[in-house]
Amino acid sequence: MQNADLPIQLLPDGSGLAMNTERTVRFGPDGSDLSGFKFFYEPPTIMDRVTASAFDSKGRIWVSWRTNDSQRYFVQRARADGRLDTSFGESGVAQSLSGVPSEAVAQTMETQRIVVRPDDSAILFATSSPNVQRIDIFENEVALLSFSSNGELDEEFGIDGKVIVGNSFTALSAFRSTAGDIIVGYIPGYTGEPRLVRYDDRGERDEQFGEDGEINLAHLFPMGETLAQYPDFAHESATGRVIVVISSSASAYLASYWL
Repeated sequence: MQNADLPIQLLPDGSGLAMNTERTVRFGPDGSDLSGFKFFYEPPTIMDRVTASAFDSKGRIWVSWRTNDSQRYFVQRARADGRLDTSFGESGVAQSLSGVPSEAVAQTMETQRIVVRPDDSAILFATSSPNVQRIDIFENEVALLSFSSNGELDEEFGIDGKVIVGNSFTALSAFRSTAGDIIVGYIPGYTGEPRLVRYDDRGERDEQFGEDGEINLAHLFPMGETLAQYPDFAHESATGRVIVVISSSASAYLASYWL
């Protein structure tokens, strides 16, 4: 598959999916193509690229994508067999993220990560200026958005459905811990070091997390090394610790933190 630049998504049975800008394909535990499953994005003529994906508890697939003019962003959901789930949002398409503008620069929010809750609602980790370099993030807004399982913006989450993580930030990653909290990774400002922060399921920031509400990862890098662009940032291990995988200008590092 060309342009398959998103992580492969796996289910507990070992099957999973891979995707590119044209379609999503399911494969079995042995790597075989599960024939009959073909999820083509609608409408395909305006598709630019998929930005994030995730399974829910029923095996359905949340997919976010942007238009080829990079001005509109959508969230769709496919059923487990790959057909569009028309019960989601409006005829299978959730409220466009164009309806959730960044207050900082009046831009729409592009999803970087989809975090599905046990009730099949989801939190979207989004940024108003995708793929920015660290020297070009002025007023970029990083936020969490909450959507219900039927594709509606949850306006009781944060303020009108959105929690602003920060402005002039580079978005790194986000995941849901087994305790139900959302762990977010970001880089503040132009010269800041990577950080981890924690939010509860309703979007309240945990000020008791780490030191003053965050874990600063600057100590991971020896003197003179700087952060590489867009690392594979953080995941939770089976023992309940945060595993951070991050690259510098010279090396790759692995660190572990208790939640």
